[in-house]
Amino acid sequence: MVIYLEETADMLETPALATPDKPGLIGGALVWRRRLSPSLKDQWQPLTG
Repeated sequence: MVIYLEETADMLETPALATPDKPGLIGGALVWRRRLSPSLKDQWQPLTG
């Protein structure tokens, strides 16, 4: 669990390094791109970092 949380924190701090999934926002909520339904992908905005 510790490793998972550390990796997640790293992806949020430096989104450009996140692979294979990318953190982003939809309506101010944190979401992960690959877990989105196709109907929401056009609303997704990447985090900058």
